[in-house]
Amino acid sequence: MVEAIANARMFREWLDSFRELTGFDLHLIDGAGVDTGLQHAAEATGLCRHLCVGSDRCRQCRERFAQRLRSRGNHHTGPFAMRCFAGLTVTALPVTLGDNSVAFLYAAPVLVWIHRRASAAGSVVRRIEGNRIGIPLRRLRETTRQIPVCGRQRYNAAVSMLRIIAAQVSHLSRQMLAPADSKRHESATVQRCRDLLGQCFTDDVHVNDIAEELGVSRSYLSHLLAGHLGMSFTDCLHGLRLAEFKRLLADSELTVTEALFAAGFQSVSQANRVFRAATGMSPRDFRNSVTP
Repeated sequence: MVEAIANARMFREWLDSFRELTGFDLHLIDGAGVDTGLQHAAEATGLCRHLCVGSDRCRQCRERFAQRLRSRGNHHTGPFAMRCFAGLTVTALPVTLGDNSVAFLYAAPVLVWIHRRASAAGSVVRRIEGNRIGIPLRRLRETTRQIPVCGRQRYNAAVSMLRIIAAQVSHLSRQMLAPADSKRHESATVQRCRDLLGQCFTDDVHVNDIAEELGVSRSYLSHLLAGHLGMSFTDCLHGLRLAEFKRLLADSELTVTEALFAAGFQSVSQANRVFRAATGMSPRDFRNSVTP
């Protein structure tokens, strides 16, 4: 499931947009392997990889954060946030399916500063130095310049955006696991819609009428028709009326105007526009081409 979500085009667009707007790196972590996921995310983040991902303090922080996610992920909507030993903030929000957290959206470490940005960055250097990780001071200072930095207000805005993305990804996961009987129900609804239209397309019928008859919303019905038939409600309706219009032009003595109203079109201009778009000719020219 997590791999399918990660490979979905829509999800990749959300990730790219989040990174572009916030500058924060974002990862999707499998809820079944939080420890491994956090380690891989840290190794994939240049800052962590160059600074401290192999240190005992970093490992301890990851284990503590993983424990929080495992113990509360199924009962809490998040966000989960923690400051690592270096003073950087990591954030995660659960991607849910029903009552279970199938994955976590994990924002890689950022420096959230409250007072002075320079002093906050300096505190990161001092914390890492103090833990005797063994990084030369010059390299440490050069690397910390790459730390994503933001104020509290910007961080809160990023978390709000992350919450929206997590909700959308949760919805995407439900769509991917839609049961077969749900698909059959959708197909049955579409077929019932077609049957109803076949009975009343010559009347002044609207999408709201059919949706009410089927017990669904207008937007849901439109979504089903687009997904299963590749056309809108209006396209379905015009298709039925067009076929009847052609039949009447070829097999009846009705005038063109009488035939178009009998087929269900509500105006001459509408009928001519739909007919010409579908056949490339006017109704009168069509009649002349199919009658002796």
